[in-house]
Amino acid sequence: MDLLVEHKPRSRGVTQLMYVGDDEAVEHALKPAPRELAVGAVAAVVALQSRGITRLVAAGIASWVGYRAWTSR
Repeated sequence: MDLLVEHKPRSRGVTQLMYVGDDEAVEHALKPAPRELAVGAVAAVVALQSRGITRLVAAGIASWVGYRAWTSR
């Protein structure tokens, strides 16, 4: 039974335990600002209407803003 004593969390240096439902330890994604959403929408329109590197850059910007909006739900 001495083996079980050695594996207790405090003996390993753990001072704070996290359990399922421990909301204090979770960082929530921030919602994009309305201005950032507008920039993403404009970038999406530009990506649909252009070609080449402009389309690539605009699609990247629109994708990033969309991803931030999706993860902050």
